[in-house]
Order: sequence, then C-alpha cells, then structure tokens
Amino acid sequence: MDRTTAWTLIGWTALAAVLLLGLVLGSTTDAAEPKIEIHNDVVYGQGGATELKLDLARPTNAAGPLPCLLIFHGGGWIQGNKAQFRPLVHFIAEEGYVAATVQYRLSKPGRGNPNAWPAQIEDAKCAVRYIRANAKRWNVDPRRIAAMGFSAGAHLSMLLGTMDPKDGLEGTGGHAEFPSKVNAVIGFYGPACLGCRPPEDRAAIARLPMEEKQRVMRGMALSAVLGTEFGKDPSRASPVSYVDAGDAPMLLFQGTVDRLVPAFHTEMMIDALTKARVPGKAVFMLGLGHGWRGDPHLTNNIRDTQRFLDEQFRPGRLQSLLGRLSK
Repeated sequence: MDRTTAWTLIGWTALAAVLLLGLVLGSTTDAAEPKIEIHNDVVYGQGGATELKLDLARPTNAAGPLPCLLIFHGGGWIQGNKAQFRPLVHFIAEEGYVAATVQYRLSKPGRGNPNAWPAQIEDAKCAVRYIRANAKRWNVDPRRIAAMGFSAGAHLSMLLGTMDPKDGLEGTGGHAEFPSKVNAVIGFYGPACLGCRPPEDRAAIARLPMEEKQRVMRGMALSAVLGTEFGKDPSRASPVSYVDAGDAPMLLFQGTVDRLVPAFHTEMMIDALTKARVPGKAVFMLGLGHGWRGDPHLTNNIRDTQRFLDEQFRPGRLQSLLGRLSK
C-alpha cells in the first residue's frame, strides 16, 4: 500500500466510523431528543493566511455552564474535513455537552510546504483557547474541556492533554492569554511516538521483512509531513515525550493488528501515563486494524466514551445511573 492510499484509507475509515456512530447512537435512547442549536463555520482563529473554523452544536434547554468536547478528524495530517464529524457533534450536544468539530491546517508534503508541522498542533491549541475565551458565549465550563480524535486527530488530542505552556508550539492564532491544555482526552488509534526513522542505507529497505518495511515507509511519510526541522527529531511532535504528572486523564482505543499505527504506540503511552500516575484506561480491540466499523464494536466504544466523560465531568450523573442499576 503506498502512502497516498494509506492516508486515504485513514480518512475513509474515520468517515465511515462517524456515520455509523450516528446510526448506532441514534438508537440508544427512547427519550425525546433535546433541542440543540448548530453553528457551522465559526471562525476561531487565524493560521497563517487561513481563517480557522469549527462547527459547534450545543443544547438550548440545558443549565450551564456545560462541559465541552472538541473533535479532531484524522487523515494523516494531510487530508480530512471537519464536516465529516457533524453527526457525532450533534449527538454529543443532545447528550448535554457543547461539542465542536475542528478544522486545522493540512500539511502539504513537498517543496515549500506552507503548513508543515507544527501548524496542526498550533491550530488545535488555538481552538481550545478560543473556547475558553468565549466560554460565556457558548455556555461552556472552561475547566471541563475534552479533546477527542481519530488517528492523526487522536495524536493532536493526546498532545493537547500532555503539553504544558513551557513546551511551546502555541502559535499566534489568537487568544494567547488563555491556556490550551484540555482536561480529558479520548483517542482512537492515534500515533503516540513519532520517533521511527528509515535506515541510513535506503537500499536495505528492499531486504527488510514486510512489517518492518511498512514501519520504515511510515517514517518516510512522517518526515515529509513534519518538514525539515521536526523531521530531524520527531520526538518533539510525540505525545509520549510530554507526559508528566497532572496531565489529562485519557481513554485510548487501539486495534491489536493495526498496521498503520501499530499497537506499540498505545502501549508506550500506557506505560508513560502509568509512570506519571495519570488516570485513564485503554481498550484494545482484538483482531482489528486501523479503524473499525459495525456493531458491536462502535456501540461498546461509545458506551465507554460516554461513561469516561461522565466520570471526568459529570460524576453525579454516573452515580445516579449506578444507583438505578443497583435497585
């Protein structure tokens, strides 16, 4: 599989997952749907010459301030679209959250890449700062903001939960007076360690086992995305490099036979979070690859996600449900 095909697969699997989520989640409750209001293409900042936008939904009949979930699409940092997550954003708003799907600049590998890394994390950080700066407008509790992402979006989400002000990469998109670190993270099959590099002897690649050859090719693609500066030291773009005590609790989903983002990424993140005593959990989907579709997988994943968000942001609601179950 060549690089373009691989990244296209990421985008389509993420899109398929979201569409299926909407179908699955729509059948999980018999209650009347709460009213929500939708605001598409809200400008949240400026990335270079690009106006950065997000699509936001929020309940209109809920007392606030409310927790907020920001969703970041996948696509290998080079493709994808915020609009593909609108069904999920609408569902999250119906569950009593403010939710938004976030546009970020896409890297354009090649000579003169205008959006090489760290443009993507700068934009993601700007989105968090925007929500905090406009917390009253959107009825958001600035202390209860979560990031959720798929593949490359999960990578950005994990960085949002681990990077501190001293780590930099804040960018100049706007709202600099507000913090960009989130309070919880949900990540689906996201790369945590970007330290893989191709061997110095490129001629040796042909003799490598297929699994190692795929790892090497991913390293080459990564260097093109990151650009010259960060390509020399990909660890600077790796969530696992920034983990320390006090980071955001995380819920991580990973397929055990993922060849695009192998399971060792999640295993390394688990190890780092455990050593730093950061709470959270990981769900390994046995026999599944990069992205999965269909029941019962997505239903179970979303149940886990809802429970995790309530644990972090609305523990009273979780206790109420547990109380009813114990009767």
